Amino acid sequence: MKKGTKTEHKEKELKLNVSKKAILVVVVIILIAVAGYLVMNKQKTAKQGDTVLVNYAGKINNTVFDTNIQSVASASNILNPSRTYEPMEIVVGAKNLIPGFEDALFGMKEGEKKTVTIPPELAYGAWNQSKVMPFPKKAINNSDSLAVGTVLTDKNGNIAKVIGINGTEVIVDFNHPLAGRTLIFDITLVKIK
Repeated sequence: MKKGTKTEHKEKELKLNVSKKAILVVVVIILIAVAGYLVMNKQKTAKQGDTVLVNYAGKINNTVFDTNIQSVASASNILNPSRTYEPMEIVVGAKNLIPGFEDALFGMKEGEKKTVTIPPELAYGAWNQSKVMPFPKKAINNSDSLAVGTVLTDKNGNIAKVIGINGTEVIVDFNHPLAGRTLIFDITLVKIK
């Protein structure tokens, strides 16, 4: 009976050692899987100086005024056949865009989508009456062919829109066309380079 007890004890010990090894193997596999998941799913976020590719649709009162997505432009009746519709390349923090749009990019992950509402002070500024000026008709080339809505460029490259014409003067508005407007942008960060 003692001999059988030793054999039973060795068998139990062997089973216990096999069970511990099996549990250890399973734990190691789980740890490797978790580590792999964390490494694979650790997405970069956009930060100062990153070059990113972005798709966007800009809206005022739910009406799209600009987009770099061809299907959105087509659906919004603003499709320009001479424009190339592709993601826009941006250097985050380079201050080449309106501040509210650029600020929205910080911290975005690849594939992330967001909608941002940008007030005038973070877009094209408030509309300013002092940027509306009269000019003598004779000071403007081809003044006889001007109409309200005509866009002019001065010698410094500033763009102005004709908003009024009377007998001797042309009234022009040097405000940005989107000055004073709250803008809404649907933004997708396509890629961080």
